[in-house]
Amino acid sequence: MSELMKSNMLTRALVLGGGGSMGIGWETGYLEGLADGGVDTRIADLIVGTSAGSQVGTLVASNLSWNDIWERLIDPKHQQIEESPSSNLGPVFERYDEIAASSKTPHEWIERIGELAIETKIIPESNQLSRIENKITGLHWAESLRIAAIDLATSERVVWGPNSGVELLRAVAASSSLPGVWPPTTIGSRKYFDGGAHSMENADVAEGANKVLILSVGLPVKTPYTLEGQIRNLQESGSEVELIKPDKNTYSALQKLGGNPVDPKIRPVIAACAREQGRKDAERLASFWNQA
Repeated sequence: MSELMKSNMLTRALVLGGGGSMGIGWETGYLEGLADGGVDTRIADLIVGTSAGSQVGTLVASNLSWNDIWERLIDPKHQQIEESPSSNLGPVFERYDEIAASSKTPHEWIERIGELAIETKIIPESNQLSRIENKITGLHWAESLRIAAIDLATSERVVWGPNSGVELLRAVAASSSLPGVWPPTTIGSRKYFDGGAHSMENADVAEGANKVLILSVGLPVKTPYTLEGQIRNLQESGSEVELIKPDKNTYSALQKLGGNPVDPKIRPVIAACAREQGRKDAERLASFWNQA
């Protein structure tokens, strides 16, 4: 257990789920929209990031301004070195569905996703590290930040923090290594892949927090451990939970942009829609988040 959780100071937790460029754009825009309305999620005692959420979480937990965060994550000019994955992700998601339907246990499910991660012929690992470094260069582990990934050898989830001994760049890259799209990330003698193969949100990491704000992109991707079960366990342990998903305007914008959730080109439009959603929700969430 981390020193943060031992200290009984875990009042607010922010959980940022996976979701490719859709997740990066929506979470960034929504959180800034909340900030516009007086809800500062950056005061969270704990920020849990998975995949896209690990990238957003790293910047939100930093001292960067919202303008700088927007430039790094959303501005098209800053995405120039990032390769856009294939617009046809149908075969990848079909494989996910097949694995979900035929796996008998969560461990087998995750293990087979890991096999997909290493059998797919995709870009070099160095490209994956470069695209992540482009976003988080100059940043260091924040005390509040936790990042989820999966150990390829054991098929077990790992959760890293500032005292884990893992380089921030490689932790974020590993959490963002979507099987079939990006390659696994090497850390020491082991390889790791996307924490979203365990759970798209990994909200259970926030157990012990008085208040848990969960941003879930809500993409139709099945995982061994469901968000519904995690929320139920959080509530039973005494946490007050708020779950937020993209509104209809955001989903509609995604479809108009071609429907590819991992295409970096969608981020500005998705983020703009999300910022409006955040502004609208700020008044409702203020009493939940702002009152200790």
